[in-house]
Amino acid sequence: MVDFAEEEIEILAYRLYKQDTPYDECIWRLAELCKIIQLNIKTPEGDEWANLNAFKTISDLKNNIINGRLKYPTEEQIRPLAEKLAKYKPEKSKLHWYIAEKMLVLKKLKEWLPE
Repeated sequence: MVDFAEEEIEILAYRLYKQDTPYDECIWRLAELCKIIQLNIKTPEGDEWANLNAFKTISDLKNNIINGRLKYPTEEQIRPLAEKLAKYKPEKSKLHWYIAEKMLVLKKLKEWLPE
């Protein structure tokens, strides 16, 4: 797992909880963040969820950037993953945690790559 401070993820996850975003929107947001990471960072083969356990440090993330500009997915790229994720029916609190974690990765990508 990337070395983000657990407290940083926890605070962001709590803020997401307080926003009371509908469940389906959380599913979509997580799928979107996973796809953004996949398009911009070399992730292990077959990794649909952008599992960050493959990276130990933020430097590992930076060293695996695959583009010169930040790329964003289309709705067509996001939809299959969102549908698959919805079938798992993860708890909303876990969604908040995963979204927060991936939002921090996106924040780093925005620092490293021009849009």
